[in-house]
Amino acid sequence: MSDFLKSKIELYALIIIFVVCSIWVLDIRSLVPPDEGRYAEMAREMFVTGDWITTCLNGIKYFEKPPLHMWMSAVAYALFGIGEWQARLWNGVCGIMGVLLVGYTGRKLFGGQVGFYAASILASMLFWTGASQFNTLDIGVAATLTISLCSLLVAQQDHATASERRNWMLVCRKGKQIFLQILEALPSARMFCRKGKQICLQILEVLPSARMFCRQISPHSQESKFVYTEHWQVNLSVRSFRSSPFGVSC
Repeated sequence: MSDFLKSKIELYALIIIFVVCSIWVLDIRSLVPPDEGRYAEMAREMFVTGDWITTCLNGIKYFEKPPLHMWMSAVAYALFGIGEWQARLWNGVCGIMGVLLVGYTGRKLFGGQVGFYAASILASMLFWTGASQFNTLDIGVAATLTISLCSLLVAQQDHATASERRNWMLVCRKGKQIFLQILEALPSARMFCRKGKQICLQILEVLPSARMFCRQISPHSQESKFVYTEHWQVNLSVRSFRSSPFGVSC
């Protein structure tokens, strides 16, 4: 291993540079419609109205996505004000957390050199870096899955103590629970249901937001028309994107 990798001062300096750069690039461009504007506006309405239970978009109930991402963006609004980089802050944190955790896991299992190279490879991957700067839910799913896998690997080391194994397995469990909740809340999770619509709806009923959606929405309601319009008839005109603070219209 080179002297650079053995020096903690240079290594910590590199980590600080990586974290600062990852946060700084969140504000170099405007939100890209429709996805980034949609989630930023949902978090803004949550923060402004004070309703942290019911996610809404332009005042219409929106239960298609799990609320974790909107909660984190709303917390960023509360701490740093409403803005575009604040809307992406949770994505940036997930990207940073994934890189550092992969590096830590590699160091614990195979040594400092492997940990450094593993973190460097993940940080230089195009899709991981892009997702950590784009206001969508993808990096949150990847980060929680990374937490589960890395925690499991660290916990199952031969030389791990009983307390370390217990603590890391608790982290693994929490990461897995968040990941599964995000997956179950997505409409695409229905593809994983092989026993028909009835069992799939029973799974979705576990989630409070999905339960409200399944029981309250009707084919002819305003919410159902909004979902259809939002995903199949998205109006990309300049005028429509000026109808709300983050350029989202329905």
